[in-house]
Formats: sequence, structure tokens, C-alpha cells
Amino acid sequence: MVSGFATFFGFSALILSTFPITSDFGLTTIIAVLFSLIGAIAVMPAILSFVDKIVHGVKELEDEVLHHPHPPHQ
Repeated sequence: MVSGFATFFGFSALILSTFPITSDFGLTTIIAVLFSLIGAIAVMPAILSFVDKIVHGVKELEDEVLHHPHPPHQ
């Protein structure tokens, strides 16, 4: 996270350039880094939590099916 903020502020210095291409590159890059930071801080933990619930649900179902023998049908 710290490296993301360092990258954000480093590229934000390019916005001060008088050369328009460099200034636009700085703006575009800090927008991309900002979205990456938002994804790392907010979206990724939510996705990992969701995947963890799915994995535990599958493991519980697997344990139930494999470790509890069912009586034969007649």
C-alpha cells in the first residue's frame, strides 16, 4: 500500500510539467494507480472473503458426503 501511494505521488509530479504529453501521462498514470489502490484496499479483501466462504462450504459438503456413509436403498 505504501508503494502504491509513493507511485501515486511520484507520477503526480509529472502533472506540473509544461509539456502536455508528459502532463497527460502523469494524470493518466495517477488515475490508473488510484484505481489499483482502491482495488487493493476495498475490492480484493471482499473477493477473498467471498472465495473463502465458498471453499469452506465445499469442504463441509465434501466432509458430509465422504465421511457419513449412507444406508443402502432397498
